[in-house]
Amino acid sequence: MSLPVIASRGCPYSCFFCAQASPFQNVRVRSIENVVDEMGYLVDRFGVTMTGLADCMFPLNKKMGLDFCQALIDKRFQEKACWITEMRVDMAEPELLKAMKDSGIIQIAYGVESGNEQTLKNIGKKFHLEDARRAIALTKKAGIPTCAFFMLGFPGETAASCRDTIRFAKELDPDFAKFNIAVPYPGTPFFDSWWDGKTEDLEYHKFSAWFFPKKGDSLLHVPENMTQKELLKLQHLAMAVFWIRPSKIVHHLKNGSLSPKVMWKGFKAMMLSMFDSFFRS
Repeated sequence: MSLPVIASRGCPYSCFFCAQASPFQNVRVRSIENVVDEMGYLVDRFGVTMTGLADCMFPLNKKMGLDFCQALIDKRFQEKACWITEMRVDMAEPELLKAMKDSGIIQIAYGVESGNEQTLKNIGKKFHLEDARRAIALTKKAGIPTCAFFMLGFPGETAASCRDTIRFAKELDPDFAKFNIAVPYPGTPFFDSWWDGKTEDLEYHKFSAWFFPKKGDSLLHVPENMTQKELLKLQHLAMAVFWIRPSKIVHHLKNGSLSPKVMWKGFKAMMLSMFDSFFRS
């Protein structure tokens, strides 16, 4: 059983596609003692065996991370449960990663977003591809499983820049990867630039990373130099190129991180989605 914990609200960064800065004008942080006590309560009261930090990123800095991990170790949390978090790639460094490993972390997710330097600059990520390479390599070396998030279809993107992201994801080779179509969520600079001058009603059901257009329907945003069909094909190509590899399949079967049943269900779902994208959209 797993339950989430929130250690902070807001984000010190202001990425083009993220709405954190809209509802939370300033970063508010709970005390480490308070967060660790809550995690212990979830374990003791509800039998939780895993907690996930639901913050937009955690820790916010190295000291916070080291103090948090030491507090978990002092409470012997790692003997009862494990935890996961999402962290910026430019936060990864050996001392912090070792502390996270010692305190029971079982996965770190990184918002890599793109494999194209110009796209990273355009969306305000404030890091470089080399930072992502270093983060994934150091995290693997520390013995911590990795997950990387990518997005395709930002304003100004082309099929070539999306293919850069696909190649980069394969190069990084995290344990898990997710490829979403970029969505202009309300409260973001992305939304403001997309909505400018529009008069039609918002189609709220489309503001979701899980929205997939059926025949006759459309995505909220498609870059000027691409078509919807091309963008959706690239999304499915990304998933296929990353996941349908003998090395990736063997890795998960060997580590037990994905069961054969789950992998088969995922494969069938991917094939059905690809069929819809290629032939019905």
